[in-house]
Amino acid sequence: MKKTMVGAFVVLFALTGLSSPGFGDTDISIRVSLPPVIVFSGPPDLVVLPGTYIYVAPNVPEDIFFYQGYWWRPWRGNWYRSRHYSEGWVHCKYPPYDLRRIPSHWRNDYRNHHWRGKEWKHKHIPCERVQHSWWRWEQNNRWEKSKYRQTRYPEGQNFGHRDDRRDDRRDDRWDDRRDDRWDDRRDDRWDDRRDDRWDDRRDDRRDDRRDDRR
Repeated sequence: MKKTMVGAFVVLFALTGLSSPGFGDTDISIRVSLPPVIVFSGPPDLVVLPGTYIYVAPNVPEDIFFYQGYWWRPWRGNWYRSRHYSEGWVHCKYPPYDLRRIPSHWRNDYRNHHWRGKEWKHKHIPCERVQHSWWRWEQNNRWEKSKYRQTRYPEGQNFGHRDDRRDDRRDDRWDDRRDDRWDDRRDDRWDDRRDDRWDDRRDDRRDDRRDDRR
């Protein structure tokens, strides 16, 4: 009886010692498996999801997204990220909130050219261009401008077209003002250079005459 109790105590002590960081500084960590490798025939083209700056790869059978400088993959309830679309995946415990809000039926919407009650005229973008320009596009609100917006209300909904026309006019006025400011700056720089050259020539002629009189 005593041997049985001693044996049980030893087993219990060993188990608590392994699970407690105070004994032997042993830490038990759970390894998360990595998603399977996706074979790419080439760099995937991307499409931006309307109303976001999340880029999806509709021609890839597995869900893979590009967002804020990283590639993202959901797999078996976990999220993984990498700097490259085909390798280097690591588990991410807290993915961005916007990624977790991507509707699971986005592929159907893509095939049907329809997004939340609007017509979706999506355009494919080379992933190299997205990787190079994503930050600038986000800072400039590129996909919020009507010139680049890919969704429109269906025919017959006049309020949608009226809003689009209003946005178009506002964007056009903004572009015109920006172009005018650019032209003004360019003209000012040109005038300054021309004035400088004229002053230099006039000073040179004055110096030449003075030297001649001497």
